[in-house]
Amino acid sequence: MIRRFLKNIFHLSLGCILTCLTLDSCWDKPVDDDLTDMMILVYMAGDNNLSGYVDSNLKSMQHSLAKAGCDSKVVAFVDKPGSRSFMLMLDGSRTDTLKTYNENMDSSDSQTLSMFIDYVLQNYKAHSYGLLMWSHGMGWIPTDQLHYVAKNLGYAPGRDCQNVVMWHPEGRRDPFLPDTRCVAMESTGSEYTAMEIDDMADAIPDGAFNFIAFDACYMGCVEVAYELRNKCRYIISSSAEVVGRGFPYSTMTEYLAKGELLNASRDFYEYYSCQSGWSRMATISLVRTSELEGLASCMKRIMDSAELPVSKEQLEGIQFYDRFGEMYFVSGDVHFTHSVFYDLESVASAFCKDGTLMNEFRDRLARCILYEAATPYLFEGEKYEIAVREHSGLSVYVPTMDDEDSGLNDDHRNTAWGKAVGY
Repeated sequence: MIRRFLKNIFHLSLGCILTCLTLDSCWDKPVDDDLTDMMILVYMAGDNNLSGYVDSNLKSMQHSLAKAGCDSKVVAFVDKPGSRSFMLMLDGSRTDTLKTYNENMDSSDSQTLSMFIDYVLQNYKAHSYGLLMWSHGMGWIPTDQLHYVAKNLGYAPGRDCQNVVMWHPEGRRDPFLPDTRCVAMESTGSEYTAMEIDDMADAIPDGAFNFIAFDACYMGCVEVAYELRNKCRYIISSSAEVVGRGFPYSTMTEYLAKGELLNASRDFYEYYSCQSGWSRMATISLVRTSELEGLASCMKRIMDSAELPVSKEQLEGIQFYDRFGEMYFVSGDVHFTHSVFYDLESVASAFCKDGTLMNEFRDRLARCILYEAATPYLFEGEKYEIAVREHSGLSVYVPTMDDEDSGLNDDHRNTAWGKAVGY
């Protein structure tokens, strides 16, 4: 625990120093008008079990904007079950309906996201823009692989378009129940659609946003960050699951509105670290996207010497963040038979045999991760609680022998990160 505490202090201090060295990164002490005239686009893909949080989250955003003392605004695209989709503007004092659609739009369709972004950028001018993606999320994993990766969490249909038997062992939480946020996903019973990560990236113009924040599970993986490296300067995301009520918008919106991304990230962590039971669960990171290509180049050199794919047993000592597959124990610690999201630094350390190269990797990672924090456990107090002994700020996939037949390894090689790193 002391090691993790000192590591957090080191990364926080280093992040503060680095931000003061670049004019576009001094969020906590705004130096120009760009940081007080922000337009935050909120894409609320809530046509699923998260719909009950839509109104309360919007109300909290409005309350927080009122305290911000700046000219920043929120424009939200809202999609809920059984009603027409609509677009709102919040300025801290009033809520205006900008547009009501004639139908319930498919928010899991990247064309809907593109339409929303284009509409706001063309009609509402601001010095700076931010994008907040609000919904379920499953990192880089393709939709048609969810049944294979997380069958125990009830995803369907499968890769062959056949429904999979849904089962929920006692103690496991159905992701379509309002416990955690599981990008943009629509669900009707056991049917669901979701937006693929490359399609999401295609819907976002290059350089359009100062930041992209994900109020969704598992989006803090290096594969997603790398896919979006040309879309924004910074990314706020979680490597693990996010509790259903999501970001603490009553305080966090104010920081986002001022461009204080370091404070916004810290606010998320501090809010959840003060909770009790399994609600005391949070991982968060602030990523500088301009450093991702250098990080990928270094990771490629590490993984070039690795013998891939590996067996699941070879990954047992590496920090993971998900609860996919069957649960089992090793030396008293819980493990799962189908984990996908492993800690990036933990993976690099396990495969790198060159101390000089590992030091270079840690240096590049420190430049990339401006803030990271994690609670000691995920699902604390539950029989399947996951100990978080390491948290670098990003997760990563490692190809395994078990995944060869499923095509998951091939799917990963087709991601932008997979192509850059070569596995």
